[in-house]
Amino acid sequence: MLTGNNSSYKSGQLNNRKGSLAIFDKNEYLIDAIGWGETTVKEGDPSEFPKKGESINRRKNSEGRYIDNGDNLTDFIITTPTPTNSKGERDNILPPEQITDLSVICGHGEATLSWTIPANPDTPQELLSYEIRYHKGTISEYNWTNGTVVQLAPSVATSTNEVIIKNLDYGTDYSFGLVALNTKNQSPLSNISWCKTDQPSNNPEKLNLEGPVNIEKN
Repeated sequence: MLTGNNSSYKSGQLNNRKGSLAIFDKNEYLIDAIGWGETTVKEGDPSEFPKKGESINRRKNSEGRYIDNGDNLTDFIITTPTPTNSKGERDNILPPEQITDLSVICGHGEATLSWTIPANPDTPQELLSYEIRYHKGTISEYNWTNGTVVQLAPSVATSTNEVIIKNLDYGTDYSFGLVALNTKNQSPLSNISWCKTDQPSNNPEKLNLEGPVNIEKN
């Protein structure tokens, strides 16, 4: 098989108006080919050429089997592509949805946060990770990087998550926010939730000691 300039055809020819892809065996025998537009490399009549944002897919019959009549025009159809991963899910184009029900309850030097797992539109089976930040003032998107950070690794998705943040100052107002992350995108900042830690207890075992922030995940 020869190309338009009579050279040996061994690879795909791609441009806006015409193109082709072909499979050869080791003896350069043509096994299959798809040509579109004004190409000379084709089987039967060439398929229509795809426009920007379109792709060529092989047609299926009523039983879901691919059609191969040796004619590109009737064997293939122009479609809008929807790329998927190995699980049949689209790639991470969209971020997880915003968390809107973050709640917090403060105790003696600690705070318990809970929220509903947000939807992950493109890859719903993917495990989400979370980044929590808290501040003694008001935490917001404008001072997000100034807040104390607590990062949670991906975990098995359930309907809700609950985390306990310890070693907070007693009798102090805190604001909390969080974002959900998939492998490529970050959700919008959640609603901001406030609470005030309890005053110190007379029980020495409950006195707050200086040290790193500890978290417990239930």
